[in-house]
This record gives sequence, C-alpha cells and structure tokens, in this order.
Amino acid sequence: MNKLIKKSFHRKEKGFTLIELLIVIVIIGILAGVLIAVINPVRQQNRSRNATIRASMLKVAFALNATKAGIGRLPNNSELTTELENLQTNAANCVTTNADLLDCQFSISGVAMPKYCAENSVAPNATGSGVACWMRMLSSTNSTMTDLISGQFRVVAAAYDLDTVNVSRDIFVFDSHQGMLKCRGNTTYTTTGTALVPFTIITETEYADRTTAGCVILSE
Repeated sequence: MNKLIKKSFHRKEKGFTLIELLIVIVIIGILAGVLIAVINPVRQQNRSRNATIRASMLKVAFALNATKAGIGRLPNNSELTTELENLQTNAANCVTTNADLLDCQFSISGVAMPKYCAENSVAPNATGSGVACWMRMLSSTNSTMTDLISGQFRVVAAAYDLDTVNVSRDIFVFDSHQGMLKCRGNTTYTTTGTALVPFTIITETEYADRTTAGCVILSE
C-alpha cells in the first residue's frame, strides 16, 4: 500500500518538460500570426509589399555601387537599362541626352507600387489618384561629372500605408551615406542647388507623433 501511495504522489508532481513548453509556445505564436492576418489582411499584405519595395531599392543601390566599381563612376541615364536588369525607365522623366546626369524615374518588373500618385510622380499625395507611383534614382547635379564620380546617390519610392484609416503617405529613401530611411511624403529629397542635403534623423516616437520634421533610419 505504501508503494502505491508513493507512486501516485510522484505522478502528481510531474510537470511539463521544456520541449513540451516550447512546442506550446510555437503553436500559440503560429495561431496568433494567423489571427492577425485574418483580422487585418490588408495591413499584412501592405507590410509584405513594403518589404518587397525596400528589397528592390537595395538591389538597385547595390547595382549602382557595382557599376561605379566597374566603370569608376555612377551610370548616367542613358546607361541604366544596360547596367541594371529588369528596370524600365520612364521616358517622360529620364533624360538620356545628358552624359553627366543620373536622375531617372523607373519601375521594376514584378514590383507593385502604391496607386496614389499623380501622373509621372514619385511622391504620394494625400487623396490618392489611382495612378501607380514611380521609383526614382538621382545623384547630385553639375556639368563636370564629379558627382557621378563621387558616387553619392538616392533611390526613392512611395510606401504602402499600413493604417488604411489614418493614412500617412510615407516614402522610403535609400541614401548612399545615411542608409535606408522612412520619410514623410512631402520631404524634400532632391538637390538644393547641386548638392544632396543630408536628412534630419529623428526618433520613431517623434515620427509617430508628427511633432518634428525628419526621417527615421530603418534596418536594412
């Protein structure tokens, strides 16, 4: 009888093993992810689209740097389609006659862009127009090609809104000096005179509260 009592007592003390707990945690995580996707599928879809846009921007930036390493300078507009694959330039905003210029609107095959830009535009507008936004790459501007040789450039693209009620109309900017950034759609990213002026970097809190002008740094 004592043996039976002892065995029963030990069985009651037995708990979950570490592996069993980890399995339960993983299952809960999967169910939570599925639930979020079901509750807000548009947000999850736009998050995935933004990840694709950012990845494409990084590929363009890598290609520009690779071209600079190969020919000693950034490519000009007329060289883009031969140096960068799967890229379609916008003839209305990609002048190919100036050998000193890198300033071109473009799209990438298979990359869907937000449809709230004006015709031949990169920066999104508040109301949306139903027209897909273009991406844009640009360098500093002058007539001696020194900026193409120095290699400073930016790649810009509109971002999908994650909050479909309180739209923010952000843009992504890859800056060759500052990395991948998220900025408000009205941020000036072009040259001032002939130079690309550095962006003001702010915190995520300041950006979310919209209390300070500037951009936040995103992990690449």
